[in-house]
Amino acid sequence: MKKREKKNDKRQFRRVTAPVYFTYTPLLSRPSTPVDISPGGLRMCSDEKIKVGKRIDLTMTLSDGRMIECQGQVVWVKALPPGSRAKLVGGVGFLQMTKENERIMTEYLEEYEG
Repeated sequence: MKKREKKNDKRQFRRVTAPVYFTYTPLLSRPSTPVDISPGGLRMCSDEKIKVGKRIDLTMTLSDGRMIECQGQVVWVKALPPGSRAKLVGGVGFLQMTKENERIMTEYLEEYEG
């Protein structure tokens, strides 16, 4: 996965759109899809209130059936305008992911880099 090259972009990795379904607790128990994802985190939409700094347990299911579990932390949240697909959009950084899961995620996302 390529690192970002823009000077004013704070992200370490380029985000891609890839078929990944995830659940997170203690908030969302139903599957959802991220807006975009990278080896370092994801951007997601939600109708549930999410507080910046909140730690969540993520379970991600890749389209090939492999599962990745890790802990994440909400790093930003913004309200979406009325009529949007959800009430909020937020960024989650991955924490405490095993080296094996990092490898699986990176390899998987490289397939969807454009």
